Amino acid sequence: MPSASRYAPLPWGAALLALLGAGYCALQSGYFGESFCPSSGCRLFRDVSVAGVSLWWVGVAAFALISLCCLWRRPGLAFFLVSAGLVADSLLLAVMLGIAPCLSCLGAALFLGLLFLLLRRAPQGWFKGQARPSILFMVWLVLFLANGAAAVNERVSIWVISGAEHGERRVYFSPSCPACKDAVAAFAGSAAFVPVMKDESDFAAILRLERGLRNGRSLREAFTASLSGPEPDISFARGLILRLRLLRNKADVLRLGFDTLPLIMVNGLPQSLRSEVQAPPRSASRPSPAASVSDLPPELESLDQCKQDATPCDPPR
Repeated sequence: MPSASRYAPLPWGAALLALLGAGYCALQSGYFGESFCPSSGCRLFRDVSVAGVSLWWVGVAAFALISLCCLWRRPGLAFFLVSAGLVADSLLLAVMLGIAPCLSCLGAALFLGLLFLLLRRAPQGWFKGQARPSILFMVWLVLFLANGAAAVNERVSIWVISGAEHGERRVYFSPSCPACKDAVAAFAGSAAFVPVMKDESDFAAILRLERGLRNGRSLREAFTASLSGPEPDISFARGLILRLRLLRNKADVLRLGFDTLPLIMVNGLPQSLRSEVQAPPRSASRPSPAASVSDLPPELESLDQCKQDATPCDPPR
């Protein structure tokens, strides 16, 4: 007598979705070219492997097996595999939530979640179409949404009012901060400047600074002129947007673990300090003065940098 599963309806939707998930994982593996990696978690987790096999290829095999189970009219077995995958994915999402969100990983997780919903309601599934809430799915959904929110927050860039956003130097400043005036004077033209609103008076000053920069003034001139003057006329919508951007900048300072300004970040080592350390020792009759970071003008120097991969540092220029 033929097996009853032979007459079970073929879950074409789940089979096709699983094939799409396998294709997505194959593309993200990097085998067919550079994979799309829009967040820090992608670069962090893309080399993670199990027994030397990339997690993306594990995903290809898992989705392919789920698709085959659907084509063999075994939705119960397919649902078991998807449930096991959802448990493993929940653990991975919990790890990512504590370290760094991975948008590419969330794409694969989305395929798993949709497959779970499709197969759970299949007529031959383990729950035979019952619509009772699944604790496993709810836990996974909370972790998925939390990672998605963290990834979106990471992709929302800070507001750089002057300079290159990804430059070697970054200065967080506030118009009402006396030391920030010296920082603007010292680093003008060689750093990215990120405005931070300490109190309400800073908002009008930052608006005047932005307007001065748009009118072609240099940063020093626009900053000096922004410290006094009439309240700029601005629409409610634009004012709200700028306040949100300034709030994002302030949150970035707090996220970095600082609560004072100016905050000056330098990506690299000043060359004069590096050459002083690498220079051969002088004779006792001609001692070399001790190198001190405070004696250097890093805003006037180019910087040597080392990436986090195996690329060697740039030689001193």
